[in-house]
Amino acid sequence: NAFLDSDDSQRPAFRTVLSQEREIVHLDVKDEILLSTTISADGRSGQKWDALRAAFGSLQTKRNLARWPFDPTTGRRRPGEIMHWMTMDLTEKVRGDGELAGRLTKNARVFVGENDERYRNLGVRELEQAVERTLADDVSQTTEWVVRIEGADRISANAIARLPVHDEIITVLRSRDLHD
Repeated sequence: NAFLDSDDSQRPAFRTVLSQEREIVHLDVKDEILLSTTISADGRSGQKWDALRAAFGSLQTKRNLARWPFDPTTGRRRPGEIMHWMTMDLTEKVRGDGELAGRLTKNARVFVGENDERYRNLGVRELEQAVERTLADDVSQTTEWVVRIEGADRISANAIARLPVHDEIITVLRSRDLHD
C-alpha cells in the first residue's frame, strides 16, 4: 500500500528536521494525495504527485489524465502502472547497465541534503547503492559523485550545489573584462 509503511504506520511525505533524533512530519502520502485532489481534481494542481503523474504516468483517458501508480483513495498499488513508472526510473535503469553506472560516477555530481524535506536523500542512497552493486567488479570506475551535505535541506543543498557554477561565471566574466 502506497499510504502505509511495512509496520502499517502512515508513510511520511513532507517533513522538517529538528535534530538527528527528531523531525516533524507535516504531510503523509495520503494527505499529500488529498491535497492534490482538493486543489485540482483534474490532475492539474501543480503539487508533487500531479507533477510526477504528468512526467511518469501512462494516459488514462482522452483528457490526458495520467494514472496514479496506486489507487488515490485506498493507496492500493497498481502493479502495471508501477512497472510503467519503473521504465523511467534512473535507479532501475542503472541496475545491470555498467556503462550508464560508470557514466554517472564519472560525469554526474548529485548534491543532496541529509535533511531533505521530501526524503530525496533516501532516493539518492538507493541510486548510489544500485550504482555500487552494478560496478562491484570494476571499482576503478567509482568516484565521489554523490555529495551529502550534512544538516542541509533542499534549499540550502541547491544553493551549495550552484556555488561552483557561480565561480565559473565569475571566471568567464573576468576573462572578458566584465567583472566590475
